[in-house]
Amino acid sequence: MNRRLVAALAVGVAVGLVAVSGVTAAGPAASGPAATAPATTDAPADGTATDDGTTIDTGNGTLTLEAAPNQTITGESDLAAGTTLTVRLRSSNSATPFLRTADATVADDGTWTATVDLASVADQPTFAATVRHDGERLANASGRVVGEPTDPLTVDTEDLENATVVEIGDGQPPAANASFDPENGTLRPVNATGQRLTGETDLEPGSVLVVRLVSTGSNPFLRTTEAVVTENGTFAATVDLSTIEPDSSFEVIAQYDGHRIGNRSGVVAACSDDCAKPTEAGLADAIAHAPQGERTNLTVTLPEDAEAATLTVGEESVNYRLEALLRDGDDDGRVTVTLDTAAAGDDDRRTVSAVGEDEALIRVEAALAPPLDPANYDLALYRGDDADGEPVDIGTMFVTDAPEDAGGD
Repeated sequence: MNRRLVAALAVGVAVGLVAVSGVTAAGPAASGPAATAPATTDAPADGTATDDGTTIDTGNGTLTLEAAPNQTITGESDLAAGTTLTVRLRSSNSATPFLRTADATVADDGTWTATVDLASVADQPTFAATVRHDGERLANASGRVVGEPTDPLTVDTEDLENATVVEIGDGQPPAANASFDPENGTLRPVNATGQRLTGETDLEPGSVLVVRLVSTGSNPFLRTTEAVVTENGTFAATVDLSTIEPDSSFEVIAQYDGHRIGNRSGVVAACSDDCAKPTEAGLADAIAHAPQGERTNLTVTLPEDAEAATLTVGEESVNYRLEALLRDGDDDGRVTVTLDTAAAGDDDRRTVSAVGEDEALIRVEAALAPPLDPANYDLALYRGDDADGEPVDIGTMFVTDAPEDAGGD
């Protein structure tokens, strides 16, 4: 059933140097007073404290981590003991995209520690590390991943479902294996939410597997999730493939303690009419790409009991912030919007348009001037009609340099 927004909201904010569009729905630009953005403030300098005294330990000024599991990030904060912080590591280069998040708790002495798995991160990419609480950025630092990714797998190319684990370096891979169901043939999940990949392993019950789906064809994508081993040695991982084109090939990998212990090839099949609706709100793709001046689609999932979701793009530190209210107009459990990087910040053009019968209302948009500059822009999804508190999911959008004009002389 269609649900239509019955009111447009005009948001006024403090006057600054940033030009801001008025409030617009996913249709013709709305008339009315235009808002202005707050003055742009720079993010905290690397490793330095903000007003609440939150810092990231960087040593020589750059946070250096290894391409391995159990990488530790530490720091201090003046927030009360027991406060939960969110630590985010985001690649600085769209050629080596990755995104990691972890929670950290402020200890009695004001210190905090977060642990992330970087075992699959290759090419020694740089990244930005941030610490957040209640949606606010408290501290940030630049960093780099060094060393070769942990990859102890030798694959028999004639039988991809069997993986031979070998020792690499000083580490001892676990004496374990994992296999995906069915035992033979190609996996064929459909392009929908809630796709379950099941299998068996000889790991101890309660062990946690990292399950990764890595594209092997012309349609690049990456999905990462976890699965817990049951008492009878089985495991199940759930992934969202709703934005993946049918016939996209992939390899699914079971990883334990930074080591691959099993894998299988697969192909994403087309979803039929009775595909299950999502049970949780989230971003369908944690990493999005958009060449400067072009458009990209962003899809979020909404469970049946969610009336709306709020999507934010960017923040003041990158001179752009958009906040949009989304509603599922056709009750299919997802909302897809098209974001036009050329229109961002232009009062006379629509930056975000809902696809199909879905609905989108831009509540806030602040930018220096269109188009969006090549940069990394945070994505955050909040359940409900505001962007207060902690988001239910986060991601990043890489705006890359505009492609060369193919129509030149």
